[in-house]
This record gives sequence, C-alpha cells and structure tokens, in this order.
Amino acid sequence: MTLFVKIQNVELITKNSTAVEFYNTRNLEVTGLKTSKESSGLITVNGNKSSDIIINNALSGDMQNFVEVGKEVPEGAVKL
Repeated sequence: MTLFVKIQNVELITKNSTAVEFYNTRNLEVTGLKTSKESSGLITVNGNKSSDIIINNALSGDMQNFVEVGKEVPEGAVKL
C-alpha cells in the first residue's frame, strides 16, 4: 500500500532561512503554498530516496526561488 501525503493551503512565516526540510520523502504534494518572503532555501529537499514530490505556489511566481533540491536527490524526483 502506497501512502500519499497532501498539504494544502499553508502559509510559511519564518525568521529563519529554512522553514521546512523534507529528507528521503516520497509521495508528497504541497499545493496552495504562501510564503512571507522570497528566500532561496525556504523549503529544502534532500536524500537519495526522495521521489514523487510536487510543490505548487498559491501566488504567482517561480517555486525555484523558494525550493532548494540537494545534489543527491534523483533527477525528476521534485516537480515545481
């Protein structure tokens, strides 16, 4: 049985540069994401077992500005 985690309509407000870190995460969808600032690394994805991760922004803008994907994460594992 495959478990799927879906996070919807979340606003990240943080004083730190990284608010959320996903490590070796699979089957995750984040939709409707709002952030308090445009900061590289606000969300980080790491781990060579990471796969099937989708992160969508509620506001117009490129999620590449918010999400840092580690070098060990397989290509295509994260869709922005």
